[in-house]
Amino acid sequence: MENLNVKAIVQLIGINENTLRGWERRYGAVSPNRDDEGRRTYSAKDFERIQCLWELVQKGHSIGRLAPLSTTKLKSMLSEHPQEKIQASGQQSDVVNIILKQMVKDLENFDLEKLYAHLQKARFEVSSKEIVLHLILPLMREVGILVIENKMSIANEHILSSLLRDYLGSIYQSLSPYNLSARQMSKCVILTSREGDIHEFGILLSAIISNLHRLKSIYLGPNMPVDDLIESCLQFKNDYLVLSLMKLPAQRELVSSFDYLKKLDQKVPKKITFILGGSDLVDLKKLSSSRKIIQLKDLSELDLFFQQI
Repeated sequence: MENLNVKAIVQLIGINENTLRGWERRYGAVSPNRDDEGRRTYSAKDFERIQCLWELVQKGHSIGRLAPLSTTKLKSMLSEHPQEKIQASGQQSDVVNIILKQMVKDLENFDLEKLYAHLQKARFEVSSKEIVLHLILPLMREVGILVIENKMSIANEHILSSLLRDYLGSIYQSLSPYNLSARQMSKCVILTSREGDIHEFGILLSAIISNLHRLKSIYLGPNMPVDDLIESCLQFKNDYLVLSLMKLPAQRELVSSFDYLKKLDQKVPKKITFILGGSDLVDLKKLSSSRKIIQLKDLSELDLFFQQI
């Protein structure tokens, strides 16, 4: 293999360029050469090492712990313990706990620079799965509680939402498979919420989890009219549909969760498995459907489901 530039590494492995730069600068995870124009080039051994590091980080390992290890050791970890860290989705690391506390303090002080810096620190030091399950979700819950208790303002909450929207979008894009053949071979999942539901973080976090499991994800965003969702399912020929069904205020409920789901079930191919989340539980027995429909309590259960397919 000839030496590769950073663009080739990003396309072949799927790692985000900024993440790779951070690994090199902060941890010395890999030491690329430079061409005559000063641009980084990567050897076949560099490529192999980055690929191992990326796969292990996606399984839940911290780059800080992986970086000092030899490539031989990394390959051994992949071959001998392929599920070693994935199963630990209920555990929250000390690093995540520290960052979480720092971010709450940053938000209380309206210190946006520090808040952003801690988000970036998490991106480099913990896995994407830990960020989703053990940093972002607990952070949003804690801020929500503080707002309810009048210990934090709605302005704080909106600031956090604005930052997280771009941050999570960046993670989602960085995990999307660049390789066309890999995308074509992957099972396809569509993610959205029903019409009237404007909350997007749950399905965006679900989209990140689907990408972590190498699925071809189609993130449609929130507030999806049922006819448009039916058309999307027919066009994309997806295998799974992740649908958020939240309880909505009467003024925003354009269609009930049951009626939305019933029409969807009638119009899209039965091969599509429905994966339902959210607070508005539907009595599935009333649907009288032969379709496989799964109701999940939280993102940890979605993560476990995708591990098993």
